[in-house]
Amino acid sequence: MIHVHIRDRTAFCGKSDYIVCGNTNQQMLISFDEEWNDIRQKQAILYPVGKGKPICAVTFEGNVCALPLLSDVREISIEITGGNLCTAVPFRVPCLLSVLDAPSKPASDTEDIYNIFMEQLARHKSPKQSLLLCDSSGYLLMDSLGQLLETEEVYA
Repeated sequence: MIHVHIRDRTAFCGKSDYIVCGNTNQQMLISFDEEWNDIRQKQAILYPVGKGKPICAVTFEGNVCALPLLSDVREISIEITGGNLCTAVPFRVPCLLSVLDAPSKPASDTEDIYNIFMEQLARHKSPKQSLLLCDSSGYLLMDSLGQLLETEEVYA
């Protein structure tokens, strides 16, 4: 349900409201201000954003408007009219694509992540390695603070 508020002929909907393409039974719940009280029949005109031609016009009464099934639309703008009233500017509602809106051509080849990773490794030096010192019996040598004794840095 998309929640729309109309005040002084300015319409707006919540930032979290959206339409899912391919879904049926989606509706707008419209909160009108008092100047719309005497208008029984209203109309919502839906336009795809960026294109001038309307998708459709939906006639409704009251404050609930059923939305049509949409497909392959990223965002629509909606204008509400009734009698001699209309919203000053259409308001926008984002649309989420459904799996049915997938492109008809196959996706481009994905990157070869393994080879990219291996090339990155080849560009870098091997990590620093050090050798631990042991006495003749094989016990690790430690200094007076208990730290293990190591030789100088050795690179592989």
